[in-house]
Amino acid sequence: MIPALPNRPLYEPEADTLTEEGPIDLVAPGSPESVQEDEGGTQRIHDLLIFIDETVAALAYTDKEHGWTLIAKETDENDDAYQLAHDQLLEYRGCDGLGRKEALKRAVIKLYGLPEEAIEANPEELVSLGEE
Repeated sequence: MIPALPNRPLYEPEADTLTEEGPIDLVAPGSPESVQEDEGGTQRIHDLLIFIDETVAALAYTDKEHGWTLIAKETDENDDAYQLAHDQLLEYRGCDGLGRKEALKRAVIKLYGLPEEAIEANPEELVSLGEE
């Protein structure tokens, strides 16, 4: 999986296409640090939570020298793969004090440019991914 990624942060449409080919079920940014603007003001994704069957992988882009790094790869033995992988990503990025729900909410707001009020008005949309 990692060799298939470009040696740079992804553009949002590129992240979306990862689910179109192969076995990937869902790709999501995982932390407030996931979405950052490049020099031209375009948002790029620096962290990914990748869901494949009962496995969740957390990847982080570090720099051109190191590229994408596998932070965690967890299997749903106890229905906790998402929690374990996401917690490790948050710890890696120094965001572990936020909790998964808040981290995911901030990442989504940054990626899609949504006003926080829109997320607050529809919290049920994040419940399945943000359960603590």
